[in-house]
Amino acid sequence: MRRSATTPHATLALLAILGLSGCTQEDPEPAAAEPSPTATPSKTEATAPDETPERFIHRWVHTETAMRNTGDTAAYDAITGPCAPCGDLSDQVASYYAAGGYERWEGYTIRSFREVGDGLYEIATTFPPSEYKASAESAVQKVKGGSALFHLSVTYDGGRFVLQDVEEVGR
Repeated sequence: MRRSATTPHATLALLAILGLSGCTQEDPEPAAAEPSPTATPSKTEATAPDETPERFIHRWVHTETAMRNTGDTAAYDAITGPCAPCGDLSDQVASYYAAGGYERWEGYTIRSFREVGDGLYEIATTFPPSEYKASAESAVQKVKGGSALFHLSVTYDGGRFVLQDVEEVGR
């Protein structure tokens, strides 16, 4: 893991930031999507010279989906740079798998995309119900599907796009 573990309060805040609300005691947390949940971006796809911010954001969604379904955080960590909420999510997912848990997440569907500032993009998403287990011994937690509106700060650094920050701004 690349970042320190979060406290329960910080974890709840992270889940809210990443659009994982709609959760109850019995139905906590979702995450990202586009192509296959288990596929990871190829080296060529990850460094494509014609990648646009919109394509990058779709790749980020796809990479998050793969991370959540496999527990492998490397590709996700590589494209999220200094994004603190992303690092917290990566740590959370890694901790589930390290403890024998898992996530079953189909990911986000991006319904709209627009630039709202210099390097700031707004995406409206929907996501289906999902489930996770925080450890081998814990109960399965169900998460309701729903929608979320995000602002993503994206920069182009060293010949590639990097996610700087993500914030949920609406439902």
